[in-house]
Amino acid sequence: MKKRESDIETLFSGDIVIPANVQAAKEKALEEIRSSEAPAHVRRGFLGSRAGLVAACVLAVLVLGTGSAVAATIYSRYEAYKAMEQYKIDYYYDVANSGGYLAYVKTREFKKKEETRYSELEKAYNNSEMHPEEELKIYKTADGIDKISGVFLEVTPQGEENILHLPKRMLKDEEILEIIDHLAKENYAVTQKVKEFNESAENYSNLFGDMTDSEVDYYYVLFHYSNSEFSGAYERASGAEFARSAELSAEEESRYRGLMAEYKNGLKKPDKTISVIDYPEDYAGEGVAFCDSDNCYYIGEGKLSDDEILQIIEMKLREAYVNMRVDEEIAFGKRAEAPKKSLSSVDGVNITDMQFSHTTSPETTVALNEAKVGDIVKFGKYEQNGNTSDGAEDIEWYVLDKGEAGLTLITKDAIQNKMFYSKNAKTSWVNSDSRKWLNEEFVNEAFSNSEKGMLRNRNNDNSDGVHSIDVVYVLSREEAYSYFGITTDMLVAKPDSYEKACEYFLKNVDSRLYARPSAYAVQNGAFAWTSENSKKMQQFYGVDVSKAEGTTGWWLRDTDEQGNSAFYIDAMGNIDGSTYVSDACGVRPVINIFVK
Repeated sequence: MKKRESDIETLFSGDIVIPANVQAAKEKALEEIRSSEAPAHVRRGFLGSRAGLVAACVLAVLVLGTGSAVAATIYSRYEAYKAMEQYKIDYYYDVANSGGYLAYVKTREFKKKEETRYSELEKAYNNSEMHPEEELKIYKTADGIDKISGVFLEVTPQGEENILHLPKRMLKDEEILEIIDHLAKENYAVTQKVKEFNESAENYSNLFGDMTDSEVDYYYVLFHYSNSEFSGAYERASGAEFARSAELSAEEESRYRGLMAEYKNGLKKPDKTISVIDYPEDYAGEGVAFCDSDNCYYIGEGKLSDDEILQIIEMKLREAYVNMRVDEEIAFGKRAEAPKKSLSSVDGVNITDMQFSHTTSPETTVALNEAKVGDIVKFGKYEQNGNTSDGAEDIEWYVLDKGEAGLTLITKDAIQNKMFYSKNAKTSWVNSDSRKWLNEEFVNEAFSNSEKGMLRNRNNDNSDGVHSIDVVYVLSREEAYSYFGITTDMLVAKPDSYEKACEYFLKNVDSRLYARPSAYAVQNGAFAWTSENSKKMQQFYGVDVSKAEGTTGWWLRDTDEQGNSAFYIDAMGNIDGSTYVSDACGVRPVINIFVK
């Protein structure tokens, strides 16, 4: 799929919304096809790829964050910038790609008069009516930078945000024009790099154009339904275990680059297609394989052969081609939507309409003997504020259910941060470390003898078919979906994109599903979603996940079929993801108590 120059102009001639999967494909493909400096270890986790800045700046109109204003700047100045020499394009691109995921962060916000003047000058600049007399000054982070005055851009070490230094005084027109001019040139440089990518992408049709629609559907589903944040990573055999997120050796990386060039030029192909396995446990320890459940490449302990490297290269380029072909077919009406995995294999849970999902919880707590479904009660004590010197705090619980046997309660917050299982190996709820901790340590720390006398055992059905008798437990997916009002219709209608799905669930699901970590849990490593994360997701993917701010992920008790991953409620809003059992996640205990 080759983009002509006119296509580039059209791309920036108006407001456009780029689907997240298009951006992800371009992030991946840009690194794979263009780069001669890095191996093809590209992850598709949250903001994981530096090459994503290139696609995001252009496709998500990130740099100025003003939508059509950026598009208009690039389009109206496109002809003037054509005369820019290649070294200048490379220079501006390097500046854009050297920092973090934003064009810059400012040392102070624009004043109201400056914002107004910026808009006026930007319009004049776009119409070629005004230009700066000089270019914006750019310095690399170094000692003595605090002695520089005026407006200038500080280029930071890679991975950190570039800094636009602004004086405390009111900005002059010349300084504002220099900022506008610099960002426009950065944008142009980035578009040229994307154009190079698009021209390279023409090779895709030569390599994979004979794939049938059914083959495209198969690979698209294969690449898009991983629940792992480590998608695209290498997992290298190391005895009976795996070295997670491993790197190729320097010698293998060197051969990878050479073989990539030969593959793209049609000079070499692998003798066979890479093997596809369902779960990590299916890897035999030899050769290379692509895993369906986590989208990782499993490789042997020994040195990779040329043919094994070629198998990996072919799979990575195939992924980029499939993404581009599906997006193109949707754009031109050949497809109504992207291929989807069958619902039964995605969900596999029976959802019941529970009374709790129709309630709203009050701000204040009520007495246990007065509690009804949806209320908040206090029961037991556990360290939560992180200050052990003042003793444990009362635990607040939502009343999930009420019956003759008593109340079913779930903690309002994630009160601790724990691994599901201490080893990255097959397990189940029955054998998990989380279950052991809840029923041996937590129950004795949190409840007095009289309170423990009120607890009732629960006979739990578990995803592996093994029943468990628990005093304290965590919800299953079926229970979480039922109590918090997640319907089959929601699961059917959820967007394919992970980012869009998070936004969708945050808007439509009961907010009580998403838990905040206690201060004590944070001290023990719990992650809390931040407003900065939300800003980046808005700028990078065009999604609003601000409702997730302050929340953390928390475990469910379901494991996958192979038992090496467990399901959890994601801090960013996703409700059907899973992660390695050896990862740490929030815990929301559930208990059943008898109340007279």
